[in-house]
Amino acid sequence: MSQKSSIGVAIPATPLSRHGLVTNSQLRASGLSQSAIWYRVKRGALFRRYHGVYSLSPGELSREGEWTAALLAAGEGATLSDLSAAILSRAWRYPEDGIDITLPRRHVPIPGVRLHQRRLDPLDVCVRDGIRVTTVARTCVDLSDTLMPEELTNVIHEAAFRNRFDVKATRRAMARANGRRKLAVLEQAIDDWLAGSAGLKNRKERDFLVLVTDAGLPRPRTNCDVLGNEVDFHWPAQRLVVEVDGGHHSRPPTQLDDRRRDRALEAAGWTVLRFRPKEVEHRRERVLAAVERALARQQHLSGVSPS
Repeated sequence: MSQKSSIGVAIPATPLSRHGLVTNSQLRASGLSQSAIWYRVKRGALFRRYHGVYSLSPGELSREGEWTAALLAAGEGATLSDLSAAILSRAWRYPEDGIDITLPRRHVPIPGVRLHQRRLDPLDVCVRDGIRVTTVARTCVDLSDTLMPEELTNVIHEAAFRNRFDVKATRRAMARANGRRKLAVLEQAIDDWLAGSAGLKNRKERDFLVLVTDAGLPRPRTNCDVLGNEVDFHWPAQRLVVEVDGGHHSRPPTQLDDRRRDRALEAAGWTVLRFRPKEVEHRRERVLAAVERALARQQHLSGVSPS
């Protein structure tokens, strides 16, 4: 039995994905010639999403639909991976342009898709929400190539919150990926998470960390507990806390809570610095100078080495 499009053009009954997508090869197998497919695209009965991938309805696809369409365009063995896999697993909270797909072979470029040529062990692939995707363990391995340790720590933190992270499974995935150049990044991320860090939670925190590390300052710990409160950054030996305050810190109740926390930390011998994201972005030298002075002051008082 054929299907009718919104403009009345018949389309043979064809298995559709859960997002209403169909491939060129499926349409050909259902009995349509290539010219018949082109005719239906021209008439608006089929809507081209990628080369060889169509939907029966116009309009934007859901994010899951976009992923599915890209996987269909990439063909057999295509697996959602890297940041796209982390987003699907709810372990990456920021919007990302483009789609990451891993393939075991070379493929012609696909617009808007980052293709990664890798061979995946079957143990490193699963199906989540109907989509073929790398496991969280393998996703962490792949992200070690592109993320800072503190960013990867947050991926682990978010995945663990949803009971989707397993240290032993991740180490097995690392062993299967023997030869990857940046697995030390993942080792550091795991160690930081085990030590209580939640990693970098937003872009403003990343901007600050890049600022201080590029300047050669000691690397702080990120989003860890100090005196019962999670702080954005702290240098334990130098007893320095830095908070990068987003817009919600301008609310009176939040300001009161911030002052309470700061007084408790200062009473215990900590120095607390607070910066706005715009200061980190536009007053870099001023922010660095303040951090350097605070580190030097605390180092002098405690006698610790700056390294």
